[in-house]
Amino acid sequence: MNMKESTPPLSRLAAAVKTTRKQMAKSQEEFARILGCTQASVSRYEDGSVAPGVAVLIRLYDLASGDSKESMAAQIRLSVEADAGHPFFLPESSAAAVASIRSLYEQPGEGIPFLFFTRRNHEFGAAVSRILEGKGVIDRSIIEILELWHRHSGDPDARRYFADAAAFLRVQLSRRDA
Repeated sequence: MNMKESTPPLSRLAAAVKTTRKQMAKSQEEFARILGCTQASVSRYEDGSVAPGVAVLIRLYDLASGDSKESMAAQIRLSVEADAGHPFFLPESSAAAVASIRSLYEQPGEGIPFLFFTRRNHEFGAAVSRILEGKGVIDRSIIEILELWHRHSGDPDARRYFADAAAFLRVQLSRRDA
């Protein structure tokens, strides 16, 4: 077994992040601006204490070259599978696999639904299954809420409104149940 194979994946990723930044001759702060994260995040990526999320990994993949690019691609695969809770059938080629993942993360709703890529969305699917198994009927207000979410989920204010609405319902219904 060569050294590359025996090095833990997060260590390889950390080295790849640092190598990519240094090849670009950027400080951690400058690199953070390029990636859309904080300098502290770049520091944690480089020391191997945390792996970047998929969106940052895709940006890193675009910036990297050689072995660093392959390390990014491997981590993207691992992250997507960890989020989903199961393996995905992706093309063997790193470039093709990353392109497939990129299209799903950048254009949710097209192709394979983005819905299947996060644990939270898995919880959503399980909740819908329980509802359908139980009553088999979904109230029109729930459908309207989902349609509103679909149209406005990218808006931070709208996300806050949805969180406030959920908190309000939780409090009101807990009072009723008590």
